[in-house]
This record gives sequence, C-alpha cells and structure tokens, in this order.
Amino acid sequence: MAEPVEEDVICDSIRNTYFKMKADPGRYSEDALHGIEDLFRAVEDAYRWKEAHPADPFSRYDGYSRYKGALENHCARTPRQVLLETARAVPVTKIIASPGTDPLRSPENHSPRQVRSSPATAPLPTTFATGFKKFEVTGITLTSDTAEVRGTFGSLADIQKMSDLEDDFDKEEEEDVEEEEEEEEAGPEDEYYKGKEAKADKDKIKHFEEVIKLEGKKPAEWGFKAQKRLVKIYFKQNNFPKMMKHYRDLLTYVKSAVTRNVSEKVINGILDLVSTSDSMELLQDFYEATLATLRDTKNDRLWFKTQLKLANLYYARKNYPSMSKITRELQQGCLRPDGTVDPNKGSQLLEILALEIQMYTDTKNNKKLKEIYERSLGVKNALIHPRIMGTIRECGGKMHMYERDFRGAATDFFEAFRSFDEAGSPRRILSLKYLILASMMSQSDINPMTAQETRAFKDDPQIVALTDLIEAYQASNIARFEGILNDPTKKESIMGDAFIRSYIEDLLKNIRVAKLKNLLRPYTTIRIPFISEQISTPVNEVESLLVALILDNQIYGRIDQINQILILEDKNQSNRKYQAMTRWANTVLGLRSNLASKIM
Repeated sequence: MAEPVEEDVICDSIRNTYFKMKADPGRYSEDALHGIEDLFRAVEDAYRWKEAHPADPFSRYDGYSRYKGALENHCARTPRQVLLETARAVPVTKIIASPGTDPLRSPENHSPRQVRSSPATAPLPTTFATGFKKFEVTGITLTSDTAEVRGTFGSLADIQKMSDLEDDFDKEEEEDVEEEEEEEEAGPEDEYYKGKEAKADKDKIKHFEEVIKLEGKKPAEWGFKAQKRLVKIYFKQNNFPKMMKHYRDLLTYVKSAVTRNVSEKVINGILDLVSTSDSMELLQDFYEATLATLRDTKNDRLWFKTQLKLANLYYARKNYPSMSKITRELQQGCLRPDGTVDPNKGSQLLEILALEIQMYTDTKNNKKLKEIYERSLGVKNALIHPRIMGTIRECGGKMHMYERDFRGAATDFFEAFRSFDEAGSPRRILSLKYLILASMMSQSDINPMTAQETRAFKDDPQIVALTDLIEAYQASNIARFEGILNDPTKKESIMGDAFIRSYIEDLLKNIRVAKLKNLLRPYTTIRIPFISEQISTPVNEVESLLVALILDNQIYGRIDQINQILILEDKNQSNRKYQAMTRWANTVLGLRSNLASKIM
C-alpha cells in the first residue's frame, strides 16, 4: 500500500513552485501556469482559515472539499505532467512503481521497483511516457528541493520493462534522446510549440498558420489550439477582421474536433478577452457568431452562459434595455409550459435574477427590487453558487437600507459576507463594510467585528477605517468620528464608496443627537450657544435638532429664540399642561356650539 500523501509538504512545494513558475512564465504552458495558480489559491485560502480558526477541526472549513480536491487533482496527474510542468522547478529524485493487486501473483512479485530519474530540467525518455500506459499515481512527496512520485503498474510485463529501463538508463540516455529527435516527424504539434516559443508576433502567426495547413481538411486538436492563439494575437493587434475570420474557423472545430469541455473552456476565455473591447460593432458580431454556432451544436449550457455574459456586458456598460431583453428571454427558458419554474433550471434562474437585482439596485427601483429579491429567495431545489447568493443578499441589504429597515439590512449584509467568503470573493470586504454601516444606522450596541466569522478581517486596511468609525460612533465621540472622516489615510475607504457616503450625514446627525441627549440630561434650562460649542455644531443646526427632538417627543420643552435658551420640562408636567389646554379648547368649542344654537 502506498504511503499517505504528506499534505503540508505538498502545500509548501506548491507555494515554492508557484513563485518559481511566476518568475519565469515563458518556460511553461498557459495551462500549467493556470493549474498551479488554482492550486496555490486553494492552499492559501485553506491556510488562512486554519490561522483564523486554530481550535476548530479542519473538516469544518467551508472550502475543505475544494481544497482536498485540488490536492487530489495535483497528486493524480500523470508522471510526465508532474515532471514537465509543476515539478519542473525541483529535481525529481526517484519514481517508485509497484505491480497491480492481481490475486494470482505470488507475494514475491509485489515488491516495489525504483527508477532513477534525471533532474526535471532534462526530459524523461519517451519510453517512460509511452511505454507505461497503465501507470497510476498513488502518491507524491514534495519538498522545496526534491520530488518523489509513487504509483502502480497494471502488469508484471510493465514492471519488467521498468526493470530493463533501470538497468540500461545510464548508458542509453543520450542515445534515447537522439532517437526521439530523429523519430519525431515535423507535424502540427511540433509547429504549434515552435509558435509558442517564438518571440515576434509575425513568427508566431507563421507557425500557427502552418499548423492549420498541416492538418488539412481534417480539423484536430492542434489546429484548434493554433486558431485560439491566432484569435488572441490579432485581437491584441486590433486587427478585428482577421481575428473574426480565425474565430469563425475556430468555431467549426467545436462540432467534432475537440471535446465539449475543452471548447467551453476556450470559448469562455476568448469571450472574457473580447469583452474588454470598446467596439460595440465587434462585440455584437462576435457574440452573434458564437450564439449561432452554439444553437447549431445544441450546446444549451454554453449558449446560456454566453447569453449571460452578454447580459453582464450590457449591465457593466449600463445598457439596461438590451440587458433586460436578454434576461427576459433567458427567464422564459427556465419556465415550464404552465409557467412554473423548471426544477432542473433553478440555478440558472437565480443567476438571471441576481443580475436583474443589481440593475434595479443601481436604478433605485425599490418596488421591482423587492419583487425580484423575494422571488429569488423563493427559488427551491437549486444548487446555489455562494457568489450568486452573496450578490442577491447584498442587493437585498441595500433595499432594506433604502426602506430604513437597518436591522434587516444588517442581517442580509452578514449573509452576503458569509457567501462571498465561502466563494473566496474579494466582495466579502465590501459586504463587511456595509454590515458595519447598517449596524451603526440601527443604533446597535454590538460591534459586528467581534463575531467569530469577521474577526479575521479586523486588520484589513479597508476595514480598519470602518472599525475605528463604529468605535467612535458607539462612544458618541464626535471629535474622533469627524477626525476619522477627515483622515487622509482612511477617508478613501469610507468616502470612496458612494453607498456609504450617502449615509454619512445620517450618522453625523445620529451621533450629535446622542451626544445632545446626554448633555441635556442634568439641565432644566441651557443656552443654545453652549450646546453648539459642546457638540461642535453650528447654532442653526442645533436649533433644527432641538425642534426635531421636541416634535418627536424625544425631549420635552420649548425654545426661547430671543434669548437663545432651551427650557426643559418634566415629561409628566408637559403632558398635564397639554391635557389642560386640550380640555380648555374643548370647553370653548362647547360654548360656541351652545351660543350658535340659541341664536338660531
């Protein structure tokens, strides 16, 4: 049985490999760079959670399955991939292989065999890559300087081949490499890699076009890759006619030359690239060509994703009518003939609703926003991506803020933060800032940054300013509150967000009212200029605050504007006076009615 994979050692190696590959990206394929970056992100998120939750078992980590899957994928790669891509940054010291578990074999035939390997910078013999099809990796041990790959071969014949290779490796290594070079005929694959290694665009184009010629009338994988490269090169050169020509040629490969998963990955990547263009004519031509091909190939999943990308593009450019037209069409596709939601398309419907919620939030159409928000929460039996739910909850929080339901807003912003945190989205910081804002507006005495889920972000530069602000707010410290707002190092974190900025005046009013009510408590009469000085507020604003407090029955008294004095009264005394005045007014009305009846 193979030894267990040493997770910490693998994670350390992934970090080292990532930084080495990023330092010299020209040596590695694009897929290898993306692969190691995904591994690195998964490991970093996992270790950040470990640091924030030292007392909790690791299995409680929300992204645990994603993290374990990343390590398993890393360890399940073929020996050639491990050696030539990820482990290229470290020498491979040995590759250990055992025979399969055939019960007819005698125990002595189960001993592991070992093959010495050259450093990873020198490629392995072709016989290793092609002669052992059944080699299955069962474990990898990596350190910062070495790598060890363990695996199982399917037959004793394979083990015998490996034994022969071990005996002859040293003396035949140079001959094998030379034979490989002689046997390799110049073909599409060779031309493709020549194009990748070329420095100038014209040389790249020459080799990639040669790949397409060599394949002839039978489109295959290498032609598909060459077309992808040509599309990117011509886009970078702003040569859109040639770019579209090669993109249309690339779409012909989708029908039979490549798998559906490969075509989806490439098309999505090109869509993201082209969407950065400012040419609406190009974008319209590009998306029309893509959608037409996807309809012909009946690739409903990619058709939906492409339509959604186009709707997102219109949203980003604030072209709401075009966006709404697409979302209405997509919603129709999620319904049954009787008008009910297709239970198999609940996830797709939520993605559409999340986009519409953002549009109605931006346009401040609170009626439609509330309708879509409640509808999205009612979608059942859907596998909801945390990023989608985070978007819905964040917009729901803003809706509650507009309605002055600050406690409901705080609940939604907290759920949005948790969802974005689970998805590893940077928007978790924005939701956390909105949570602090809603907590202040709700006059809560609880600081949300003391919660277990948020504590790990307390020292984030974007959060520090809001953390200081809520502490000053809850202490009714006006001078410190205004000092934080005017601090150049913190001002951008607060005032840079239009949504937060729109509530700053309300916060200032609330903190002044709280300070004012505390100040008035021991007095029966007090000069208004003195109040102005104590709460650092102009006299006219102080008068406005006092009038609002009296009308809202938060304080009881009257203002002598001539002498600039506030005269405070006991609540019961004030009530008795108003009750007496009411009785007097009712008596006068009664006398008036009696006199009127006698005259008549």
